[in-house]
Amino acid sequence: MRILHWTDSFAPSIGGTEVFVRELARAQLLAGHEVSIVTESIPTCPDEETLEGIAVRRFRFAPSLLSRQAADVQRVVVASRKFRSEFAPDITHVHFIGAAGWFELLSRPRPTPVVITVHPPVECIHLPVELRRRVLMSADVVIAASRAMEASIAGFEPRLGLRLHCVHYGHRMPPPEPMPSGREPMVFVCFGRLEDAKGFDVALRAFATFLKQRPGGARLVIAGDGHARAALEVLAAELGLQPPQTTFTGWIAPDDIQALLGTATAVVVPSVWPEPFGLVALEAGIAERPIIASRVGGLPEFVIDGETGWLVPPGDPDALARAFNEVLEDPERARRLGRNARQKAVREFSIDHCLDRHLEIYRRARHSKAGSAADPIPTESS
Repeated sequence: MRILHWTDSFAPSIGGTEVFVRELARAQLLAGHEVSIVTESIPTCPDEETLEGIAVRRFRFAPSLLSRQAADVQRVVVASRKFRSEFAPDITHVHFIGAAGWFELLSRPRPTPVVITVHPPVECIHLPVELRRRVLMSADVVIAASRAMEASIAGFEPRLGLRLHCVHYGHRMPPPEPMPSGREPMVFVCFGRLEDAKGFDVALRAFATFLKQRPGGARLVIAGDGHARAALEVLAAELGLQPPQTTFTGWIAPDDIQALLGTATAVVVPSVWPEPFGLVALEAGIAERPIIASRVGGLPEFVIDGETGWLVPPGDPDALARAFNEVLEDPERARRLGRNARQKAVREFSIDHCLDRHLEIYRRARHSKAGSAADPIPTESS
């Protein structure tokens, strides 16, 4: 099968969507499919390149749309239409975040089977409401990354009906690093884009509260980079959190995430926005680490309170501090929750399971476009 992924952002950019699209495309390539990716241009990358055997073609989607010049938009539409005509995909899989999704629709030949995965909360997509609806309604199948997202999309566009399905993210399952010795100071790790929505300021306030009760009892590592980093470093200093108690590592390459998680006693996901899925939590579970996460969005679909980790109210540093304390007071329970998280990840969230679900959806989208009768698409629990 020739599969064309169409996404606003791809490697070397890093985020949940970028990591997932890369994992899925790589799994499809290894399964013998021909895979190509259309994405937004970035200054540091050529417009045409091959990454891990996957052809990547970059276009100026957002700049041409923001220019408000019809000629700029038309040039991108013509160029992207020419590329997809040459690739001749059997299925186009749109990872809908913004401008690229709109250009996919503008350049789409008729008829062609299209599957759309909505990655951010639909209200956060930077397109006018009617354009968002047009893109969604143009698809043969719309995928949500969590049941929470599925409900949100259904509320936004009820006409999708049976075309809307939940397919959780999947990931490779490298072996976990051994848990650090209980004799060492416990290490709580946060990682991801340093943005206000991720709630790292809540983690800092919680950790400061925790240390007042347990001075010297643990360390907090915040890995990643982003617009909020400077403000977070200022807040840490104001709270009296100095290295090595609290450290900011900066950007971490995807291939180094497992090593980072190997240093963790527990992983903290303190988001204050409705995480569509929460790939950070899944990566923590794969590493056999318990997770302390906000009860928001899709996070509770992997982080099961008392089973794979702790769920706390978003934006509540006192509740988060109490969870830190529970890890310290009962390290054996924390290890058990980490083992449970790993087992759940392997059982339900492997990239192989995710690949099978997507290939089934692709086949049915193609049959639907061809006018063939198709059985209902199996649900995530089937």
